[in-house]
Amino acid sequence: MRFWPILLITAVLFSACSKESAFTHFTKLDSRHERAVANLKRVTLTDESNRTAALISILHLNPVDPQLYGERPSFFVALFDRGGRTLEEYNVTLNGKAPVGMAPLDENCSLRELMPLNNPWNRYYQLLFRPTKEANLTLFFGTGPSLKGEVTFHTDQ
Repeated sequence: MRFWPILLITAVLFSACSKESAFTHFTKLDSRHERAVANLKRVTLTDESNRTAALISILHLNPVDPQLYGERPSFFVALFDRGGRTLEEYNVTLNGKAPVGMAPLDENCSLRELMPLNNPWNRYYQLLFRPTKEANLTLFFGTGPSLKGEVTFHTDQ
């Protein structure tokens, strides 16, 4: 008789853990969203006092949809800047070369569904660069004398 309460509590705990959780979201992704999550990187820019000044999430779009983006390196960028700066105020380069296109995206842009962190306080942009044959794509972000960061994507070329 005294084992009944322990058995009941154990059964309730195990059945509660079988419900849908945050991890079940990732099992429902289609192949395009899986590639998006796999090709997402983040950069944190810190100021002189080592406080976070900006968070940048970068999604390399070419591996997500190779037929659509082809040979031109394309990136989807989500920027949160504590100082309110826009991406246009940053020095952005890919392997030392400036983008040929930088477009702010509105709330209704279909690319925003690919970003796992779709926050209302982020500003969203699409970056386009000239085709390159380099295997490592290093995307650099900098503004002011001390806010700098970079992220490298490896391609199969």
